[in-house]
This record gives sequence, structure tokens and C-alpha cells, in this order.
Amino acid sequence: MSETNKSDQKQFEEELKKEKEFEKKRIQEDRTIRNSQNKEYEESLAKDLIKKAEREKAREAEARKAERLKKIQEYRERIKGAHFDGPVKVLCRFPDGKRQIIGLANNKCSIDELFNAIISHPSCPNYFFVRQIRPNLEIKCYPDWYLQLIKEEEPETANGLEESKNEREIELVSNSIIFVNTRHK
Repeated sequence: MSETNKSDQKQFEEELKKEKEFEKKRIQEDRTIRNSQNKEYEESLAKDLIKKAEREKAREAEARKAERLKKIQEYRERIKGAHFDGPVKVLCRFPDGKRQIIGLANNKCSIDELFNAIISHPSCPNYFFVRQIRPNLEIKCYPDWYLQLIKEEEPETANGLEESKNEREIELVSNSIIFVNTRHK
């Protein structure tokens, strides 16, 4: 081979080598871009899935909340028109300032009787607690079904409510004053 052919051959090989290196670089850059795009897509997809799960969780929580409110409203409709006009008179004050005198059958009333007398009033909030001023204490007059609703609605503030399960009767003297307050989260 002549010198020119050798140099042409060498030049051709160098150009071929450069082209292969350039092609390798281009492929590597394409892979890097593709990997970066895949990573961004996966991150975006993960965020979207988290948001979707949060929306679903919020929707389910709202549906459960609506179901709890429906149970309370149905119970109020069931006891609507009940009369509480026994000889033991108790003044009941509601959060909006309205008052109601309820008459209980005797000094030892059942928690259901007191609960029904309170929740049947239109000013009674859906979730409430009751305080007596003399002596100053909370009256736990929650039936089991309502206690469960409170626990579901306000799990972080429902501590200590189990005590009312054992107290099936409450002693109130005539002319007592009780305050119905809204339960706050």
C-alpha cells in the first residue's frame, strides 16, 4: 500500500472511531434524558396517586360524617313530639342562649330520658356535652350509639367518654340548671 492509501486508511479509521464515539455519546445523552424523563414521570405519577388517595380519603370521611349526621337527624325525627313534663324540673340552657325547662319523671332519670329531652330541642347542636353547675361536673348522658358517633367524629377529644357506659342513671334535683355546650374539635 502506498503512503497516501495508508494515511487515507488511517484518517478513515480515525473518523470512524470519532463517529462511533460521537454515537456512543449521543446514545448516552439520550439514555440520560430518557432516564431523567422517566424519573420525573414516576415522581409526578407518585404525587398524583398520593393526591388521588387523599381526595378519596377526604371524600370517604365526608361521606361518613354525613352518615353520622343522618343518624342523629333520624333519631331526632323518631323522638319528635316526646313530652318531658314530669315533676322534677330542670332548666336546660343551649349554646344559642335559648332555654327549656324539662320535666323528668324523678330525681334518678335514665341517661336516655335526659339525652332525649336535650337532643329533641331544636337549639341542641349535633355534637354536645352537658355540664351541671351545682355541683360543677360534666353529665355524661350519652347512649351507646351516640357515644360511638362522637368517637368517630372527634377521636382525639373523645377520651373519658367510656365512663358513661356504666352510668345508666343520673341523679338531678329539681330546679337544677344544666348547660348544653357544643363539642369542638
